[in-house]
Amino acid sequence: NGIFSLVTIYSTGIGSNPHGITIGDFNNDHILDIIAVTAGTNEVILAQGYGNGTFGNETSYTTGYNFNPYAVAVGYFNGDNWLDIAIAIYQGDHIEILLKTC
Repeated sequence: NGIFSLVTIYSTGIGSNPHGITIGDFNNDHILDIIAVTAGTNEVILAQGYGNGTFGNETSYTTGYNFNPYAVAVGYFNGDNWLDIAIAIYQGDHIEILLKTC
């Protein structure tokens, strides 16, 4: 019907400047999780989905000082059926791949 519920806000931190976001099932529990990249704090943030429209239990990975991660994509890059993460790094002029190992 095109009607949405009230907005839920999830903070990525003061000055984090989030740029890219994507979803996927990163822990194979059949519930969608969220990945965000933050240029201001140079992080990749994974928030686990709880299956009820809420997210939490955040884990962050640092991309390097002043690298400014800008975009994120996911896929099965090494064929192990675990979603992996690709991050475009603006200031570092490269792409980082995070392979899920378990």
